[in-house]
Amino acid sequence: MPEQRLRPLLHGGASGFTALSTGFALSTGFALSSGAPPMSGQTVDSLSSLQAATARSAATAHRRVFIAYLLWLGWEAMILRIRSFGDQDQLPGSDGLPWPRGPVYPTHTMEFYCTICCKMKRRARHPLPAVERYISRRISHVNRLSQKADSPFLILSGEYGLLEPGEMIPWYDKLLLAHEVPGMAETVASQLRRRGVGVIRFHALPKTAPGWAPYYMLMEEACSRAGVELSVTVLDDSFI
Repeated sequence: MPEQRLRPLLHGGASGFTALSTGFALSTGFALSSGAPPMSGQTVDSLSSLQAATARSAATAHRRVFIAYLLWLGWEAMILRIRSFGDQDQLPGSDGLPWPRGPVYPTHTMEFYCTICCKMKRRARHPLPAVERYISRRISHVNRLSQKADSPFLILSGEYGLLEPGEMIPWYDKLLLAHEVPGMAETVASQLRRRGVGVIRFHALPKTAPGWAPYYMLMEEACSRAGVELSVTVLDDSFI
């Protein structure tokens, strides 16, 4: 059946376009060739002439039905393909990973402010925005700096990597350890690339402060892998 031979054409949006193009081409070709062939000089009796005309008419009708069906299949395939793209919640990024939900950042270089999470957290069982979950004067301070600079703000978590202030997270208790840095570095590097980060303004306590060294290592390694400039501002010990 012609329908069975057409099925392989209908996988994907490009195939729908192929089916439509084929249908138009066939319709043009059949239109040019559907006329009656030139008669020879021989005499054809009336019965044979009638039979030949009937056969040609039937063939032309079948061809038109076939072309209409081909065009319809191509159109349906293209519409379904377009709808499938519209229904996708996530599309793959350049690194093959899905784009995160949330703000869509431009592809040009951007400057982000960043600091790490903290131990003190609100213990509400339901998810809270990251900026509300963490109880930290330091996080609030760096968030205000980012707003004054009109730059996005990120919080580096040992559990989730880079978090946006409004990203909903549950309560957790996780301190990043040095041996976990290599495994976490590529995750954070991918997050940097997906957001189009060009510069990270990292505000932190001294590297010698308890618990801070692994976060320095993680940020340095992730920025190196993602090709991101890292600028460190050391805060005094009053910012916990």
